[in-house]
Amino acid sequence: MQRWDKQTTKGFTIVELLIVIVVIAILAAITIVSYNGIQTRAKVSVVQSDLRNIANQMEIFKVENGIYPTVSQIPKNDLATVLKKANLYTSTRAVQADWNNGIYPAKRFVFCSPNGDGQTYAVVAEAPLINIGSQNVGTVTYYIDQTGVIKSFPYTIMAGGEGVSMCVTATGVPEENWNVLWGIWSNSVPSSWAP
Repeated sequence: MQRWDKQTTKGFTIVELLIVIVVIAILAAITIVSYNGIQTRAKVSVVQSDLRNIANQMEIFKVENGIYPTVSQIPKNDLATVLKKANLYTSTRAVQADWNNGIYPAKRFVFCSPNGDGQTYAVVAEAPLINIGSQNVGTVTYYIDQTGVIKSFPYTIMAGGEGVSMCVTATGVPEENWNVLWGIWSNSVPSSWAP
């Protein structure tokens, strides 16, 4: 008959098991934080790439037409042309019925242009990359203008109806001068704009 004593008993003590569990928990936490950081950087890269593509097509549009597309001078379907050439038209297009019901496409941008100018513009990525609760607070949104430099600003506005405020923040034109100086195309492309 086998004797059970300290020399023949095998297994882990509770302390050893707790240490292993704590180490696994720490490694899991580090992995999750790293993964979230990688996701955020990937989203930032995609937004910046989209803005560069739009800016490149805006420059081509200016070469071909002498001015950038503007609210007051250029038909809305020219925005669709710019987005098609930037390979963003499908992802920014909404069916009109969905648009009317507040169902928007995956990618949305706000286009700002000074009325009667045609030499300046700003394209703002409408939504921040990370939503915190019901309010988009402490996050960043990105924009590009005729300088071709991607810039950012803190996004602290409640979701919905923020287009004018975003353009004001991006361009620096005061909101009280908005109706005189600036106009917005839209934050996306309703299907009625272009075939």
